[in-house]
Amino acid sequence: EPSETTSKVKFAVKNLLRGPNISEQKSGIYSEIPHSTKLISIEETPTKVVINLSSDFEQGGGTDGLYKRLYQLIKTVNKNTNLDVYLKINGRIAEVIGGEGIMITQPLNAKSLGE
Repeated sequence: EPSETTSKVKFAVKNLLRGPNISEQKSGIYSEIPHSTKLISIEETPTKVVINLSSDFEQGGGTDGLYKRLYQLIKTVNKNTNLDVYLKINGRIAEVIGGEGIMITQPLNAKSLGE
């Protein structure tokens, strides 16, 4: 039985991947996350959450876009759970994202992008 916090993070990630609706877009809300990105799975345990996204997540947008979408994801998950959150791309723990090779440290948090 998923606890309230874990279903909250799943809901938040699904919404993030869905992107802003028409009225949100009109009010200037946009997402850096490619629309084709699929949520393959979210594994939830009492100690961690593992988000598995399709490789569309890291396609296009250059370094700047990649940083922004990673930041969006990190902000979203950290707002919705206190557990450690790990990102997988196509089932592999993500250490380097995109053709530009952005290094990320896991679990996802404010320091993941080396800032």
